[in-house]
Amino acid sequence: MKKLFSCLMFVFAIAVLVGCGHSHTFSEDWSSDADNHWHAATCGHADQKQDEAAHTFGEWVVTQAATITAKGSQKRSCTVCGYEQIAQIPQLECNHTYGEWVVTKEATTTEAGSRSRTCTQCGNVETEEIPMITHTHTFSEGWSSDDFNHWHAATCDHTELREGQAPHQFVNGSCSECGYEKTLGSEAGDHNVDWPWTE
Repeated sequence: MKKLFSCLMFVFAIAVLVGCGHSHTFSEDWSSDADNHWHAATCGHADQKQDEAAHTFGEWVVTQAATITAKGSQKRSCTVCGYEQIAQIPQLECNHTYGEWVVTKEATTTEAGSRSRTCTQCGNVETEEIPMITHTHTFSEGWSSDDFNHWHAATCDHTELREGQAPHQFVNGSCSECGYEKTLGSEAGDHNVDWPWTE
C-alpha cells in the first residue's frame, strides 16, 4: 500500500509540472530593425522572437529626383515585413553655363578689383581678380613756369608731378626754352625749387 501511494504521488507531481508548463505567444505583426524582422513575444518574455530573418528588399524606387541644385532620395521595401530603407541620391553635376562678367569692385592704381559671373542653370558664382591698373603719367605739351623754372605739368590725377623741370635760360630777358619773360624786379636765376619731377 505504501509503495502504491508513493507511485501515485510521483504521477501527481509529474502531472502538476506538465500542467504548469509555459507556451510562448507571439504577435501576428512584424517587428523590425535595419537588418532583420521577427514576430515579438506577447507573453512577457520580451527576449523571445519568432521567425526572425534578414530583410528581403525589392527594387529601389525614386521618391525625389536629384537635380543640379538639390539631392534626391529613393526607397525600397522588405517584401516580407514592409520595412522601408531610404537612401540619398547625390546631387547632379552641372556643366556650368555662365552669364556675363559683372564688375564687383573697380581696379585702381593702388588696389586690384574683382568681377563675378553666375551659372544660369545652378546659380554657382565664379569670381576672379581684376589686376591693379598700371598707371602711365601724362603731361602737358605746353610749358608751365614760375620766376625760376619751367616744366611740363601733369595732366593725370598726379598733379604734383612735373616733367622736364629746369631753370630758365634767359636771353635778352626771355627764356629760350619756354618763352618766360623776366619782369622788372624778378630775381630769376639758376635757383631750383625742390619739386618732385620726372625726366
